Amino acid sequence: MGKHHLGHPGHFDLREFQPVDLDSLKKPRYHQTSGALFSPFCQTSSESLEKWHTPFMLESNKTLSDLAADSRSNLKSLFGVDSTLVTAAPGRVNLIGEHIDYCDGFVLPLAIERYVVIACRPNDSNIARIGSTGLDPIELDLSDRQVIGTPKWSNYLRGVIQGFLDLNYAIPGFDAFIVSSVPLGAGLSSSAALECCFATLLEGLVDTVLPTADKALLAQKAEHDYAGVPCGIMDQFTSTFGVKDHLILIDCRSGEP
Repeated sequence: MGKHHLGHPGHFDLREFQPVDLDSLKKPRYHQTSGALFSPFCQTSSESLEKWHTPFMLESNKTLSDLAADSRSNLKSLFGVDSTLVTAAPGRVNLIGEHIDYCDGFVLPLAIERYVVIACRPNDSNIARIGSTGLDPIELDLSDRQVIGTPKWSNYLRGVIQGFLDLNYAIPGFDAFIVSSVPLGAGLSSSAALECCFATLLEGLVDTVLPTADKALLAQKAEHDYAGVPCGIMDQFTSTFGVKDHLILIDCRSGEP
C-alpha cells in the first residue's frame, strides 16, 4: 500500500495519485472491507451542505507538490514556523455501486488527483493550533477528551484526535495548516480526505503507523461520532487504500481489507 508517512523533519507523505486512464488501465487491485449506513455526500440540500461539508477555500487543481508548498508557506505565514511533517490524502470517485457500501454490496471506487494536504510542526504544548485558507484558526486541547464544538468543520478533526486518544496515544501539541483541492459538495469525499490526511498527520506526530484498514475505520468513526454522519466505509477506504492507475473493488460484506 506504500508508506503512510515519513516522520523525519523536512519530509512529507505524498503518495502520487494520478487520474486513471481507462484506455491503459492496469489490472485493478482488489480489497475487501466492511461498511454500512449512509454516505454524507449523497446529501445535496443547501442545509446539508452547510451542516456537514468541510468549508476549506478550494484551491485550483494544483499538483501535489504545489499544494504541499502552499501548506508549508501558509503555516509559516500564520504561525511563524517551518513544517517538519506534511501529509496528504486524496478524494475519490465511484465507478460502480453508488449507495451500496452501507448495504453490504460491492463498490468500485478510485482515488483521484485532488487532495487535502496538511503541513505541521510540534509546538511543545498540549494545544493544536490549526488554520486553513479563508478560515479563522482554531485551538484544540489535546490533553482532554474531545467534545463536539464549533466551528463545525473542526469536528472532523476532533473525532480523529479522539480516535488516537482512545488508542492511548499521547498527542503532542502542534501548529498546522490545511489546504485542499477537493471540491466541496461534489460527491468527491472531501471530508474523508480530511479525516484520513489528519489521521496520517497524527501517526507521524506519535511515531506510529496504524494498519491501513484500522486508520480508515478510525476516520469513519470520527465522522459517525463527531460530524453525525453515519457514512459507509467506501470513502475512507478509497482515500487510504488508493493506488495509482488502479480501481479498488470493495466487498462491503466480508469485512476483510
